[in-house]
Amino acid sequence: MAKIICIDFQNLLIFYIVSEIEVNIMDFPIINNLKALRQAAGYSQEEVADAAGVAIKAYNRYEYGIREPKVRIANRIARFLNTTTDQIWSSY
Repeated sequence: MAKIICIDFQNLLIFYIVSEIEVNIMDFPIINNLKALRQAAGYSQEEVADAAGVAIKAYNRYEYGIREPKVRIANRIARFLNTTTDQIWSSY
């Protein structure tokens, strides 16, 4: 039987329909690391999005784990934040 999981990330609702598997939000480490690294560097989402050459909406989706950036975009983000892609995707 399928079940619906609703997750609220700062007023952004995400619904998952899950059947026969459990979804653990901690399986998506980019959600936590990308936001934390951006905030530690003192940048807004808009500033990072501009530096990466993507729309703010696309960057927001990366930060909240809705989508993963392509490798070239991830590299741009990492360079701008003065970090590595490994740190962005590493578990905490």
